[in-house]
Amino acid sequence: MHKNKGLPNQDAFASKIFERGKHVMVAVADGHGDPKCFRSEVGSRIAVKIAIDLLEEVSKYSLKSSNLSILKGNLESSFSEQLHSLWKKEVEKSFLTAGFSRLRVTRPEISFDLHSEKPRCISEDSYLAYGTTLVSALVTRNLLMFAQIGDGDILVISSDGEIYSPVPDDERLLGNATTSLCSPEASKDFRFFIERLSGKPPLLIMLSTDGLSNSFASEEEFKEIAKTLLDILNTQGMEYLKNNIGCFMNDLSSDRVGDDITIGIIFNEEVLHRKSGH
Repeated sequence: MHKNKGLPNQDAFASKIFERGKHVMVAVADGHGDPKCFRSEVGSRIAVKIAIDLLEEVSKYSLKSSNLSILKGNLESSFSEQLHSLWKKEVEKSFLTAGFSRLRVTRPEISFDLHSEKPRCISEDSYLAYGTTLVSALVTRNLLMFAQIGDGDILVISSDGEIYSPVPDDERLLGNATTSLCSPEASKDFRFFIERLSGKPPLLIMLSTDGLSNSFASEEEFKEIAKTLLDILNTQGMEYLKNNIGCFMNDLSSDRVGDDITIGIIFNEEVLHRKSGH
């Protein structure tokens, strides 16, 4: 739909790997498509960059903390607050230099005038122009962490082949309704999953914006995508997946709901050496 209407892709993706793959972090974000959120592609790019920077700090901090309950308490209270605060600061920089006038309050809908004069201040409503969701993941040698606000999905295939969604559902996410980083209370809307990795790490972790899950009629069909990706890695290898996943997602979007689709994949390198069916 975005291509047909000449609109930008409002999704964003970022990742980072260090210590030879022992620390991996991925983030995907989905900027809101509403006309009121006309800078959301910028808001989503800001979100994923900040998420990766913070997850890198978490990975270093987690190595020094042996008590999981204390670690979880600290992360769940500080991560969302820091991310929301840093996101707002970057949004303010963008908004105050982009040449928007102040909010037009005489009209019933929220909108902005493009104007040659830079606005002198930013209001809470101004963040709406940059509204976005965020889904992020961190995997280290001893930690698995997911942090999410708004819609989007995380699927994990465990070492024994079980597929599950680690982050708790949010009952407020009905239809097109979603929580967002543009909300004044966004830091309270984050959902987390944090656990120590004591056994074998997952075979595959898939993060995706809601354009992917919305393309399927059921959760079972959606989960089959994660299995398919794992099978491709098993049988065709990483380069094949990298070279073909873009076309596959483009065709899926064209055939189904027409929404942006962005996927982030983290996989255990062992899957490249496993034979299909074993």
